Amino acid sequence: MNLIAPVRLSAASISLVTSLALLSNAEAQITFTHLGFSSPFDISDNGSVVVGGNGPGVYRWTQATGKVVPADLAAIYDTNVYVSGDGKVIAGHGTTFTGTDTPYRWTELSGKMPLNGLPPPTKSYFAVVGISGDGSAVAGTSHFGPETVAMRWTSATGAVALGTLGVESRGYAISEDGSAVTGYSTLLNGRNRAFLWTEDKGMVSLGTLGGADSFGYAISGNGSIVVGQLQNPHTLATEPFRWSATEGMVKLGAFPGQSWSTANVLSDDGSFIIGGANNFHGLVWTPDSGIRDLLDVLKKDYGLGDQLADWSWVLPRAITPDGRYILGLGVYNGKEDGWLLDRGLNPPALEQGPPIKPPPFSPVPEASTYGALGSALLVGLVGWRHRRTNRREIR
Repeated sequence: MNLIAPVRLSAASISLVTSLALLSNAEAQITFTHLGFSSPFDISDNGSVVVGGNGPGVYRWTQATGKVVPADLAAIYDTNVYVSGDGKVIAGHGTTFTGTDTPYRWTELSGKMPLNGLPPPTKSYFAVVGISGDGSAVAGTSHFGPETVAMRWTSATGAVALGTLGVESRGYAISEDGSAVTGYSTLLNGRNRAFLWTEDKGMVSLGTLGGADSFGYAISGNGSIVVGQLQNPHTLATEPFRWSATEGMVKLGAFPGQSWSTANVLSDDGSFIIGGANNFHGLVWTPDSGIRDLLDVLKKDYGLGDQLADWSWVLPRAITPDGRYILGLGVYNGKEDGWLLDRGLNPPALEQGPPIKPPPFSPVPEASTYGALGSALLVGLVGWRHRRTNRREIR
């Protein structure tokens, strides 16, 4: 006696099952694209537009057009360029052949336009560090004589100084909706603190852990999550952090075997964070996996070992809000090159990484002369990712 009747599928049902299986495979498909050019820096929200610059010339790339250098951006030396979510607006800060530094916005319709409303002096001491999703707001850092101050620009307000927590401040990233900016500010005692700036609350310190200097490098779409770096001013060891209004500042753990690591880019929900570490290591963090080596993830978890056989290292620079596309650079057959990773609609969960030992940390008194030294080293270490000095710096 058959307790379970046999199931007979109609042709339509078989077709539906096959289609669903193919769709599932498509969702899980992971592709690694070798761009064939260096210095990619930012990516549009759907992964279709890449911008960068390796001087002279700022370029815009799509699969349809390839790498195109707009005529009015051809004379600019600028590797730190940013693109709006729809890929139609570019913002940056570049030096021309004549030595003139100019912060600008570019659209296909209007071309290159200087950012208006800069406070004096306008010799463009305004370094662009990020652009909002619709291209209407730009974040940066401006230098007025002896002062260095984080800025936010819109066409309506011009460039507005965001203030400081003590001596000076530097912007590093702007949220997708343009409402929030993060970076760091130097206190009166020389210590550095990550900040979150919003229109209603102004600049607010995100604090510290264990007395370390903190630096905000990237921010989520609505400004609710910030990632960055903690630095011990005694040992100069660093490790990444994640901050949210609900959880506060949380250490993500140091990259195994490296004394310096940082978080520079994140997906909008904060569940996928990427960054870098010493010796050209890219890193990935998820709540389940902890810190992982990006190259190891690409080869083992994503099955790209054969495609990456000729890549000596890979560093991420930008990620789309949904976390699907990651843009980066690396060394391919001995030469610097760009790459674009499509993780698919349903990427596999990452395996847990090796146990992480925190870097040595000495108690840090608040009054310290190490702040300036820490800042100088920080600039050198994260200069290659000075994307948010974002949103979407490795950044």
